[in-house]
Amino acid sequence: MGLLWLLACAPRVQQQSPASMQMGAGELVIRGTPLERAQAPDADLVLFYGGEIGGSLGPCGCPDRPRGSLARMASYIQASREAHPTQRDLVLMGGDWLMNPVSPNGSPSPQAPVANAYVARAFETMGVDAANVGYSDLPGVLDLEVLPDWAMSTNTEGLISTQVLERDQVRVGVVAITRFGVQPVPGHRILDPYAPAEAAIRQLSQSTDVQVLMSYGCSQVAAQIARDVPALDVVIDADMHRGFFAPDTVGDAIWVRSHYQTMRLGELRLSLDGDQVGLIVDRKIDLDPELPDEPRFAALAAEADDAVAQALETATTEDATQPYVLRPE
Repeated sequence: MGLLWLLACAPRVQQQSPASMQMGAGELVIRGTPLERAQAPDADLVLFYGGEIGGSLGPCGCPDRPRGSLARMASYIQASREAHPTQRDLVLMGGDWLMNPVSPNGSPSPQAPVANAYVARAFETMGVDAANVGYSDLPGVLDLEVLPDWAMSTNTEGLISTQVLERDQVRVGVVAITRFGVQPVPGHRILDPYAPAEAAIRQLSQSTDVQVLMSYGCSQVAAQIARDVPALDVVIDADMHRGFFAPDTVGDAIWVRSHYQTMRLGELRLSLDGDQVGLIVDRKIDLDPELPDEPRFAALAAEADDAVAQALETATTEDATQPYVLRPE
């Protein structure tokens, strides 16, 4: 595991590297101001995608060139909208975006509810359109004071199962699946993902122009769905991907992979022609230290850090030995 972290954190770019590198219909953008990085072909629909931030608003914990953070992500999205003022776009987040409220010993994690509340607040501020509730997110989502209307899972009982999002008369249907989890929560059983997702995509295809499947940790099931359901247009696969991957095609669907911890923000630019959804380019935007923080999110992240530190300071030994109970009365 230590080696994997070192590989994830290792610097990828030399000082004299070009501003971007292309592989097929994929582009890795690694240098420039936000507006320079936002230079891309116009598109009929843009999907910004990420995930796996684990309850943190800040960058990864890498000692050298830490990447990621919602403040940099917001800065880039703002620049993209400025560069393409008529752009239709959605912001989608894959699973593992919350901190597990249960410590390894089964006791409550004192910082998790605080960190997760700030993530939910940041997602609201950013205007996240849909977030896949992975199996590891489920306890944290249910611990929030209010269940967000953008938090969804097609194969988890008791959650919003589909989303229909409209942008300038283009209707996008979103389905989200997670693999089976090890943390059962009463009333929210995680089902085998294939059947509910397959049925949901077929139903959505009757009333939407674009169908998107977000998959967390169950790429084999997502691939089978893509092969079996021609109506599916896009698969966003979150599964601890750390490299740069050009987009693939599975069945008739465009298949893209989100980068672990959103160290790179995905930007999928699509064309729409009748009922045909086409790939223009799948871009990965490096959220590196050269990318400035959006001020509101930088302030929110600093506030979150202080609140988490205070929660840890005030936690008692007794708190750490109590069994975890969801929504204790």
